[in-house]
Amino acid sequence: LVGDRKLGLIKYVMSLMNGARLGVGAQSVGLAEAAYREAFQYAQEREQFGKPIMNFPGVYEMLANMRAKTDAIRTILYETARCIDIYKAIESVSKERAITPEERQKLKTYQRLADIFTPMLKLFASEYANQITYDSIQVHGGSGFMKDYACERMYRDCLLYTSPSPRDLSTARMPSSA
Repeated sequence: LVGDRKLGLIKYVMSLMNGARLGVGAQSVGLAEAAYREAFQYAQEREQFGKPIMNFPGVYEMLANMRAKTDAIRTILYETARCIDIYKAIESVSKERAITPEERQKLKTYQRLADIFTPMLKLFASEYANQITYDSIQVHGGSGFMKDYACERMYRDCLLYTSPSPRDLSTARMPSSA
């Protein structure tokens, strides 16, 4: 027997899932940042009609939206990690000594917040990273799909983290047994 009896699903499995969600969220933030930087650099270097494509309103707006989404998911990541750190620290202290009622309330509050933020982080970070890497390919134009550019690989990597939508699941076909 590993752990306490009758706590397997709730405590241990959900803890593992939330740890995985935090990891996926952090990796998604990293992919989004890298894709934004690739697009930004390309938009500065690539010239069309005698000026960098970054100076065109459509490209500039796309880059601005990519930056805003990247900053948003990074903020959710930091807040999620902060909540987890606080409740884990109090939990660790509770194993060494009895905690005060105020500390117990703080533990419950931050544990609830972490339980709310963690799936939210995974959802938004993976979806936004997918959008940002796709937009990075769009900034690169048709050549963005070529293996010469890192944004192509980043987009494929993001697809691993994105959850399928219910529509995708309902239209998926099971392989035939024949």
